[in-house]
Amino acid sequence: MPTRKKNSSIKELLRPVMRPAWSPTSLVVLTSAIAALYILMEWIFLFTRPSFLQTIAFSQKFQALSTASGLLVLACGLALLPFLACGQVFKQAAFRKILALTAMLLPAFLLAALALLLLDNFTYTVFHFGIVSTRDWLRGLYGVLFTLLVVYLFFKLVAFHHLLAAFFSRWKPAHRLILVSSIFLLSLASAGIPALPMGNQLLGSNRFRPAGSRSIPPDILLITVDGVNAEYTSLDAYERDTTPFLRAISAESLRARNAFSNAQGTIGSITTLLTGKYPMDTRVIYSSDLLQGEDAYQHLPEILEDYGYYTVQLSNPVYADAYKTNFQNAFKESNGRSADQQPLAFTLARFYPGINYLFQQEMIDRFSDRLGHIYFLSDMANPYEQVTEAAVKFNDWEKIDYLFRLLEESSQPVFAHLHWMGTHGPRYFPDKQVFSAGISVDEQGINNQLFYYDAILEFDQAFEEIYARLEKSNQLENTLLVVTSDHSQKWTNSRLPLLIRFPRAEHQGVLDQNVSTVDIAPTLLDYLGIKTPKWMAGQSLLSPSFIERPIFTARIPKSSKDPLTGKVIYPESEPPFYQFGRISVIVCDQWYDLDLVEMSMTHGNVTAYATPCSAQINESQALELITQHMQRYDFDTDTLLPLRVRLGGEHP
Repeated sequence: MPTRKKNSSIKELLRPVMRPAWSPTSLVVLTSAIAALYILMEWIFLFTRPSFLQTIAFSQKFQALSTASGLLVLACGLALLPFLACGQVFKQAAFRKILALTAMLLPAFLLAALALLLLDNFTYTVFHFGIVSTRDWLRGLYGVLFTLLVVYLFFKLVAFHHLLAAFFSRWKPAHRLILVSSIFLLSLASAGIPALPMGNQLLGSNRFRPAGSRSIPPDILLITVDGVNAEYTSLDAYERDTTPFLRAISAESLRARNAFSNAQGTIGSITTLLTGKYPMDTRVIYSSDLLQGEDAYQHLPEILEDYGYYTVQLSNPVYADAYKTNFQNAFKESNGRSADQQPLAFTLARFYPGINYLFQQEMIDRFSDRLGHIYFLSDMANPYEQVTEAAVKFNDWEKIDYLFRLLEESSQPVFAHLHWMGTHGPRYFPDKQVFSAGISVDEQGINNQLFYYDAILEFDQAFEEIYARLEKSNQLENTLLVVTSDHSQKWTNSRLPLLIRFPRAEHQGVLDQNVSTVDIAPTLLDYLGIKTPKWMAGQSLLSPSFIERPIFTARIPKSSKDPLTGKVIYPESEPPFYQFGRISVIVCDQWYDLDLVEMSMTHGNVTAYATPCSAQINESQALELITQHMQRYDFDTDTLLPLRVRLGGEHP
């Protein structure tokens, strides 16, 4: 009896497959509905999790939903078109059955992909376990289950398609044609309308034309080392000789002794460095922030590209990536990706910049990363662990090798941004242990700082190799070298190293004024003879009229840790300051930090400040400087009034 029931169930499952219906209308409607459902569920997930995306206007969120839905439905329509066309030309029943069954694999795959993502979202959120944490046989098990799910859903959808085909068979042919046409016209409008103004409107709207005086532009290597304080280098007196080579070449470089970051983390600081704009202007500081509007096109790489430079970024795709921050027309290559290697991503970025592209690319990455992982095609990286745990050594030396291959092969001058991750922490993996000699890398513990010093020394040695290879290839005197850090260790108001070695050791000297990362882009343009655009807030360090100004540094709100997972949790972004939680001002050797959440101020002195200092300000004056800075970039500062009254800077 049980065997008979089992055989009956199998026959019931196979019956629609043995006699599949031929119905173009059903195929289009079913596939389009599943495609739209896939986008909707991803939209709900991505736009409801805590991030700056919650503060975006609903109209922008809805446009991202409709655009992505339209694109996927159109893509599915194009995939189905050969089957539908063949079915109209060749009307043999057996051939049409094969076409119908083959075409049904598409909606089955889409529905299985959605189920996989929903399951992974659920298990990772509730049980802190998901595809990214699987290894070996368990990883392969996901692949087997996904394959079985596609097969199971295929049979179920074929059966449903059979019912749907019977339903549409009662419609008049003209009505079926109207329905299918309406689906594609609506999808075309949803996908096409947002792209129309972007095709060429902003592309080149702020472009410069070559007018510089240098006939042979130098290569520019902008090297940022992660999280290094100037006081931990041996550029000035320090008990540990962590940067002997940097100290040696400082005599032939322009060195700023009191340089500071304008943003707490790498995303904000690198964006400031490349745009010459403050974070309060671009609104980029958090890991999921991105440049929007004209900000996406106003930056140093775009200007240099117009002057004939080949631009490349060698950073970390999870950690600091120009494409994810929505730099448009910026880098020909970024972290191993280029237009030639990823034409789809680059096309989407061009026609759908901003929120639309971010949403589309995130969806593509979420599924492709998981699919590659479960079928052993690629290893899925855990972005949280990469940034917060540093469980393995970063591939910094590989970046240097690639950089020199590029310099040798390029027929254009090269602008390269190389971000060194070895000093990132919280754990360090130096190739050679000097300061941490005799201590196991697996037991860093209270000796963690000693490994940090070794990581700085390793960077110094890497820079020495870069210098030596440039010298050996006779490229040194036509290369502009910039070495700095993105921010200080643990995001304090500490000084950063900043050296600029110009070709032929021009402009060597020491600057004692306070400068910041916002000044680097104008300095490079000044040296090249390119006029600094008005939208850059920084000043050229080469200018004889350089005016020392207050240094402003933006930070995200204070965080907490999930007691179960250890994951860092940030408060939700709320008006009027959104993702900005704190902002500091530095005048001479004094720093004042305004907490925008707690409405309180703290202050102190810059550690090991390098020069004598006479300028002094009080809390009230510091708050006034911060308020004016925020007002300049259209922040509503009314909520600061009680604090200003309390500190005596404003009268009620």
